[in-house]
Amino acid sequence: MMGAGMSEKANKKVNKITARYLKKTGGLLNDGKMPFDARAAFWILEKAARSPGKRNVYFWNDDVQKLEEAIRDNREHPALTNEGYIGKQGNLKSIAFGDRGNTADHGCGWVAVFNAWRLLGRPKTPMEVAGEVSCGARGHGKRGVDPFFILKYFRAYGYDAEMTTGLDAMETAAEQSDAYILCYLYAGSDDAVGGHFIAGQWDPEKCRHSIYNGEHGGRETVAKLLEAPCIETLLNLLITIKKAAPSEQLR
Repeated sequence: MMGAGMSEKANKKVNKITARYLKKTGGLLNDGKMPFDARAAFWILEKAARSPGKRNVYFWNDDVQKLEEAIRDNREHPALTNEGYIGKQGNLKSIAFGDRGNTADHGCGWVAVFNAWRLLGRPKTPMEVAGEVSCGARGHGKRGVDPFFILKYFRAYGYDAEMTTGLDAMETAAEQSDAYILCYLYAGSDDAVGGHFIAGQWDPEKCRHSIYNGEHGGRETVAKLLEAPCIETLLNLLITIKKAAPSEQLR
């Protein structure tokens, strides 16, 4: 997105510099190295992230109602998998996220949280999740959701939630979790940085990961977690969620 008062040429230059920095830092993080500037940035970002809060009021329309009814009655819906997970957020353009965003373009964060709740065996309604997660929306929803907010969100419900960056550590952590959310950043054709969230779970019997709302939509199975993105990523963040002393309400 072009910065205010910034020319297209200057904006592209900023995008390229940002993408180059993220690729360099992401490469170090992937190798299990945490440079001082990254460690400091992570500490600041986690402290600065909004704390979860109740937000029950949400934008309601006929499409929201149809989605809720399809999940409740186990009916087919273009955005849902056969198991009731949201697998194709692109079919939810008319469902808002935040004050200015929409689910198709900006809602992968709340969709990942919705799917994670189902993986944890504690399904919530889409609007309950979207309403709570919108508290952590960036840019009024048009810049998605803050991953550090998601970390705080599950902790507020009493779960043991941690963030991991090194690829080897991520594979191990994902396999030891009850559910996880992978956030990855990538550079578009104009070097503008974009991101995506997916939810998943390790199946020890089949020795594979089940991924929901990935790049191919629906449900995907992969042997290794980082096979899930079908594009070259700049930075990968894994939020693992373990059952500890879960609460029915936000704390």
